[in-house]
Amino acid sequence: MKVNTKKIIAAQAIANRRGEAGTAPAADGSTDGHVAAATPGPRYRRHYRDNVELAGAPTATMVQPAEAPNHRRSPAPKTDPDLEPLLTPKEMAKFLRVSQSWLAKARMRGDGPPYMLFGRSIRYSEGGTMRWMKSCARQSTSER
Repeated sequence: MKVNTKKIIAAQAIANRRGEAGTAPAADGSTDGHVAAATPGPRYRRHYRDNVELAGAPTATMVQPAEAPNHRRSPAPKTDPDLEPLLTPKEMAKFLRVSQSWLAKARMRGDGPPYMLFGRSIRYSEGGTMRWMKSCARQSTSER
């Protein structure tokens, strides 16, 4: 028997006992109107009615708890260098710690970090920026 069915049957048995005990007269035969136990109120009747309706329902339609997946997490896929995140000019300026206008002027001069143009949107790749930064490295002030 499933756990839900056991709970329903147990609830029915309790409700039946409460219903029988509440209407029986006192055992000593006194007729002063005293009842041995309190009559179950609407609360108990409602639960009893709900339990009877549930007991009549087929168990196949009851919602079953979902089984927890028993598999290990697969490792994250390795990132493809061609699919690296693209940065906006504002993000690139913040990354390089320069102004956005400097980036715009460097694009016009052609000596700034490499960029891509999608319509009117300008994007910078991280890999291209890193290569550009390495090419800008100098050993002395006399180098050109």
